[in-house]
Amino acid sequence: MKKRAIVNDECYIQTDIQRINYFKLEQKVYKYAREFFKEAVPYFNIYFPLDFSRCINDEIIPLYCFDKNAEIIHSLENNQDYYVTGGLLTAFNQAVIRIGLDPNNNKLTSALKRTIRHEICHYCLWLIKRGYNDNDLDFWCYAYIFDAKSYSRLHHEDKEKFEIFKKIFDKYIKDISYNSVKVYTIHRMMEYIEGSMDNYEEKVIHELNLNKERFIRVREE
Repeated sequence: MKKRAIVNDECYIQTDIQRINYFKLEQKVYKYAREFFKEAVPYFNIYFPLDFSRCINDEIIPLYCFDKNAEIIHSLENNQDYYVTGGLLTAFNQAVIRIGLDPNNNKLTSALKRTIRHEICHYCLWLIKRGYNDNDLDFWCYAYIFDAKSYSRLHHEDKEKFEIFKKIFDKYIKDISYNSVKVYTIHRMMEYIEGSMDNYEEKVIHELNLNKERFIRVREE
């Protein structure tokens, strides 16, 4: 999520093939974004289990696409060593997700999917007022959970916490298929990393077993 004051939404599409590619890819992006947003929202709404007024509505996602070539040209003209493929723009109580498209093909690549997941993680964390910047521990953890990557350095004081979180997530949580167990356990994991990491693994295992007993038994009944 590179930040800058100027947003370049110029379009450099010139041929009919590019227009067709752009339209087809745009529809694929919207479909994938809606599907992933619905999948991800419960992991963030769990912070407000008794306050539905603060929960994220999984039917509403402010997202639009733009011609990635405009960003490439902008970077070349300004001697930048990077160009923006996506971003979250925020202002007071408003936010919108931007996703850059290459009009020379209409493939929804794994890299483009990752960019979509990355920006949606930013957006959800911004909505619930937790650390949504690329160098925030909250963002790094959720980006890891959803294979969304983070492209900035984590705050130095949080590196050890993230490594412990990652290790425990991979060992106990990653392959859980039952969604409620995963959602509630990850929520507690995120609460635990706000304090001391002493006995972190034992606390996560305890929480995981409680949630398995709570939700799997309910499902079987």
